[in-house]
Amino acid sequence: MCKLISIIFAFSVLAARSQAPGRTVQFSPPPVHNNFYKDADLAVVKDKYPPFASGTPYFIDEWLSADGELEHGETFKDVKMRLDLVENTLQYISPEGRELVASGAIRTVIFKDSTGGNQFKFVNSSFLGTKKERSAWFLELISGHACFYKQILKSINEPRNYIPGGTEISINSSEEYFIYADSVLLPVKRIKDVPGLLHYKFKEVNAYMNEHKLSGKSEPGFIELIKYYNSLF
Repeated sequence: MCKLISIIFAFSVLAARSQAPGRTVQFSPPPVHNNFYKDADLAVVKDKYPPFASGTPYFIDEWLSADGELEHGETFKDVKMRLDLVENTLQYISPEGRELVASGAIRTVIFKDSTGGNQFKFVNSSFLGTKKERSAWFLELISGHACFYKQILKSINEPRNYIPGGTEISINSSEEYFIYADSVLLPVKRIKDVPGLLHYKFKEVNAYMNEHKLSGKSEPGFIELIKYYNSLF
């Protein structure tokens, strides 16, 4: 009986010590899931594009380390990826070194450019309520009460008299801008259209725009005005 009492007392002391003030309890970090890898993903076609006289079909030519979020909130980290903006496909390098086209539903991807120390967050249009025929990737320029996105549109410009093997082909690139507020994604072409799209603070935003003489279609002007709008909340 004395031995049993001693054992119980020892466990009580250990339990008390584990709850003593000042002790740090270590918790394991949440798991990171790279489960967007799929055996059925198609391989990237080698030499798919000819040499271009100018431009690139990719957002950035190099494979960059990327983090992201899948459809249901699972995350992945440090996967080598590349974004094809001609076909709006996300490519990645598998653990086995294969270059594949991602087929799973990916909500966001953040490219980390270690050379310049920049990060670029893209959001898939299918999670922004768009009615586009095919999914596209929107570069997030501002987040907050109102988000501001840029869609980079790329297409191949092939001359009429193009001869295969030549270098006359080039990439056309253009940009479109969108505001996402109140769960609605709306295109915006001119800075002066912004106050009308941000209904709750129309007077304040319109006054700021006029006072600072913001006009035209410049990206910095859009960013300044939408940042001001977000600062009002």
